[in-house]
Amino acid sequence: MTSDMRIAAAQEFFQRSIQGEVSSALELLDKNISFHVPGSHQLSGHFEGPEAVAQHLGKLLQLTNRTVNVLQWEDWMAGLNHVAALAHISVQRPGAVLTLRAVYLIETTDDAKIRRIEMFFDDQAAVERFFSVLV
Repeated sequence: MTSDMRIAAAQEFFQRSIQGEVSSALELLDKNISFHVPGSHQLSGHFEGPEAVAQHLGKLLQLTNRTVNVLQWEDWMAGLNHVAALAHISVQRPGAVLTLRAVYLIETTDDAKIRRIEMFFDDQAAVERFFSVLV
């Protein structure tokens, strides 16, 4: 664990989210949360507000049968207003596994609530293929 409240809040948010504790994870978000997932697949988009983020996370867990697995948090970096995380992740769907690296750029409030999350993938084309074939 870390003594930086912003990193701790981000770690807790992702841990709760991938364990399916979405409503509990929402407690860590600012009421004006903004979450951006790049691409043109069915999980991509810009999600505003806790309810939209909850729906996005629920859809991710549903489409992957709750198989989102962080293989390793490779690095956490804290700046003045942002936290960045590099994660090695695996997700599954029937007949396919996707292993990738993702960077999360997280903006926090002064009281360590998460205000904005932006995701970046090391292989956007693989993410597009993986999530575009799901129904």
